[in-house]
Amino acid sequence: MDATSIYADIALLNTTALIKKTCHQLVRAAQSAGYRVSVTFNEKEQDKKKALADAVIQAVHLLEETEGMKEIETEREMLQSILSDYIESTRETVRERKKKGKGRIISPVDPDARYGAKSEKNIWPGYKLHNTMTQNRFITAVEVMAADVTDDAMAVPLYDQQTFKPFIIPADALYGTGENWQAFNERGCLLIAPVRSQENPTGLYPKSRFFLEEGRITCPAGKSTTTYTDNDESQCFQYRFHPSDCQHCSLKDQCTTAAYRSVSISYHQAAFDEAARINARQTGRALQLERRSIESKYAEMKNIHGLKWARYRGLERVTIQALITAILVNLKNFIRLLMKSGQRKLSIPYG
Repeated sequence: MDATSIYADIALLNTTALIKKTCHQLVRAAQSAGYRVSVTFNEKEQDKKKALADAVIQAVHLLEETEGMKEIETEREMLQSILSDYIESTRETVRERKKKGKGRIISPVDPDARYGAKSEKNIWPGYKLHNTMTQNRFITAVEVMAADVTDDAMAVPLYDQQTFKPFIIPADALYGTGENWQAFNERGCLLIAPVRSQENPTGLYPKSRFFLEEGRITCPAGKSTTTYTDNDESQCFQYRFHPSDCQHCSLKDQCTTAAYRSVSISYHQAAFDEAARINARQTGRALQLERRSIESKYAEMKNIHGLKWARYRGLERVTIQALITAILVNLKNFIRLLMKSGQRKLSIPYG
């Protein structure tokens, strides 16, 4: 199980150009619906701030003018969304947001495309192909989503697509969430994925040095606590030791710099611990190495069959492109295996 990027068939625009293009698209839609609507921008404006303010003012006027036109509600909502995600304004000023809205529209010609990121520097506009592949390199499930949809969110939908449910699925660390461990266990499938580090980045005692049993957690010095806060947002129990337990402890300098130690225990801690034990075994390590073979399949789909770039616009059409590509590489693989099988038969001596 893995995912790879698909670049959208769009031109990247700055905020001013994005607003202008969306306005023009709204005007064309209104005119096609029989309304008399127009928009005029100061195309000679050189100052970037004034050009942005002019674009925003024209966009607001256009939204007011087209209010109640049900035939173009989709285009109006797109423009409203872009203004909300990209612009912050007061009575005196109009400026571009430093922190733009999550999941924001990046192109009016392909409103389904989004920015995806593998790191702070590796960012792309478009979509993400999520899929599963068998050991003999057949693709068995395909999901195309906007690029900002996280890999772990697609793990269960990909599994549920399988006609023949696998008992083991290797995946990378992005899939190794507590929710996924639990969901796959409930489905009778073993998810093999690296467990995100539970070590303490400060170098102080990690939570692995603490012993949890029946709602009670014990520290390396032998002190125990049952006091905790249930943090539903972070999906963990936040255990707290009493300051008097830590104040004169001989291990305090190795445990915490605060007045007392706290330890976060995930709702899914048992699943994380079991996953770590499986990954440490030789079989778990071997399956992790085997997972890398999916990368060469991505190289085939993208570099030979053009899936690196979307040929069409919109999630539905990009999904069709991905499905056709998957069918094609599966047919090639099927022919390859047939030919390999035929060669083995021909090599058997008669008699």
